[in-house]
Amino acid sequence: MHNRLRDNHGFTFVEVMMALAAIGMIMLAFVSYIGTHSKVDTDNLDQLRMSELAVSITEGIKGGAGICPTDGSIIDPVGYPLNTPAPDQNYAVRCYESPALPSGSALKVVVGPTGSDPNNNSDKYTLVSWLPDSVASTPIAQLMITPAAPSCRVGETTQLTVNLLDNISQLYTITNAPGITYTSSDTNVITVNNGLLTGTGAGSAVITVSYTIGNTTFSNHVTVNVTSETVTDPFISYLVNNNVFVYGSQFAFEGGNVNGSNATMVVQGNLDGNQLNGGAVLNVSNIYINGYCSIDGGSADLGSGSNPGSIYVNGNLDLLSGTRDIYGNVYVNGNFSLKDAHIHGNVYVNGNVALYWTPVLDANARIYYTGSLTYPNKYPASIIVKCIHQASVPTFTMPNYAIPPLKPDSWYAANGYVPGGNLANNIKIFADSYSFHDWRTYNNVIIVSKGDINLTGNITVTGVLFAPNGRVTFDGASFTGVVIAKNGFDVTSGGSTITFVNISNYINNVADYPFQ
Repeated sequence: MHNRLRDNHGFTFVEVMMALAAIGMIMLAFVSYIGTHSKVDTDNLDQLRMSELAVSITEGIKGGAGICPTDGSIIDPVGYPLNTPAPDQNYAVRCYESPALPSGSALKVVVGPTGSDPNNNSDKYTLVSWLPDSVASTPIAQLMITPAAPSCRVGETTQLTVNLLDNISQLYTITNAPGITYTSSDTNVITVNNGLLTGTGAGSAVITVSYTIGNTTFSNHVTVNVTSETVTDPFISYLVNNNVFVYGSQFAFEGGNVNGSNATMVVQGNLDGNQLNGGAVLNVSNIYINGYCSIDGGSADLGSGSNPGSIYVNGNLDLLSGTRDIYGNVYVNGNFSLKDAHIHGNVYVNGNVALYWTPVLDANARIYYTGSLTYPNKYPASIIVKCIHQASVPTFTMPNYAIPPLKPDSWYAANGYVPGGNLANNIKIFADSYSFHDWRTYNNVIIVSKGDINLTGNITVTGVLFAPNGRVTFDGASFTGVVIAKNGFDVTSGGSTITFVNISNYINNVADYPFQ
């Protein structure tokens, strides 16, 4: 019987079963060993994967994708650049031009299992989140107002600039940001509109500025003194009260953007499309052109989309090839030719209208004209019906203020002006003509020239440029301030940005204006 339990190879059944059991125990031990080491390896790989993914996301944030709309930098315990982040380590992300942070909290990159995501979850990988206020103090350290002691005369205006200072010493300008409010303690002394103060009577008043982010409100205040002396010079009154930042016979712009929401530019001459970069954006609320305006090609926009005002053309207006946005109401003292533009407001034409294939008019936009209307066969009726003939249209008057002359040479010497030399912060220069080439940034400068002013290189400048007998040429990165030049303002560098700031931001006292 014992022999019958052997298999064909001579092994008994019991021996076979014992062998199988031994093999099973060996396999079980091997699987257990592999499982243990696999778990360790998986954890290590998870950490490595999370670190690599966090680096990828922070690089994306720095590049402007997703969370931060613009440039950013990473702040880690040992500074920038960020190398390999460790699990459970927070890395602050600074958004230079995005002050409206969610719920008053700083943007964070969180790596590894942590309990500091927005819902305070634990053991959860949160790659990009906002660190709650309970974990990190608010990033806003102070709301700052400049000038700290503003003053003006009755009928004069002065511009406040409001900044948020965060706890890593980054300033965010929020003068016209959503969520900001201004109040005057006495509107019989001073009124305020988007930070622009206007003296209405002699005395003192307190301007309170408040800014709300999420559920948190920050506030500060300044005291404004208004003197009884009124402003009588018509050019100065127009310059200040209408937020004029370009005034001259010509405007040529090869840059990228002109930022002048709630501002005015006056061109005492024609504006040709070949004077503008094809992709330029003239984000200016009010534009006066004392001549014709002809743009054929490119896609240069006219007017402010965020704060539309009026565009005045004292001549023919041709908006031909090139899709472009035209914001605000347009007044044309001449004929109007329209092809590819997108018209967002009303157009008033004291003359004829010629339509070509094919513009876009907003639902409420209309073209009112006094002359004839022409268009191709089979033209869209939806556009034709928005063109309305009238016996007359509203008229306008071009600003016709002569640029004031220079003061005597002795006045400039007595008031801190130097006769040329290198630029520096807070410098005042008076010269026969002035040229400077550099790549650095110079703030709060005033340059007055009997002839031309030329600023070149990748330079950044803020301040006032005054050339009552010449031309201002800017070939740099950005200019912020006011330009007054008889023969025009030429921006010759591609990609430049020009931004309006009221002249009163640089010169508070009218007596200190560098012209008569």
